[in-house]
Amino acid sequence: MSKHISPELRREIRKQVRNGKSKYRVAKEMKLPQKIVYYHTKDYPSRGPGRTEIRGKTLELLKELLENGHVHCRHRCSPNLHTLQKHFPAIKRAQIYHKSIYYLEDKNSEAIRALLDAKRSKVINYQDLANISKVFDVSLSKREKKEFIGKKRTKN
Repeated sequence: MSKHISPELRREIRKQVRNGKSKYRVAKEMKLPQKIVYYHTKDYPSRGPGRTEIRGKTLELLKELLENGHVHCRHRCSPNLHTLQKHFPAIKRAQIYHKSIYYLEDKNSEAIRALLDAKRSKVINYQDLANISKVFDVSLSKREKKEFIGKKRTKN
């Protein structure tokens, strides 16, 4: 079936969508292909966002995020964490050394520590540490910088 339909049918489709029916439901009730209904009502927003509840793996990751303040992203959990970011704008993401970490914006200092602790190589220079602290928007004290770099010397 082509996208060209009678003006009366077009008006009826638009009227039903405007009155609150979903585009899918209008197509089903009028026995029309969905493409036609979507084409003639593309200037109208879709009815709803779909499922809005958080469940399953996404719920588990949310619990871990709230408990620890951060979650290391493993490649399969990225879509779940992205969904959480849509619902909770306070969840931030940083990617350092090809690893992603999602964290609560008020827990950024814990997140930077967790990321650096999980780093395979324990060697890091001041420049890298400065760049990482900018990503997390954290200002580190001299003592903390020395801790991360591994220079735990104390003055006598």
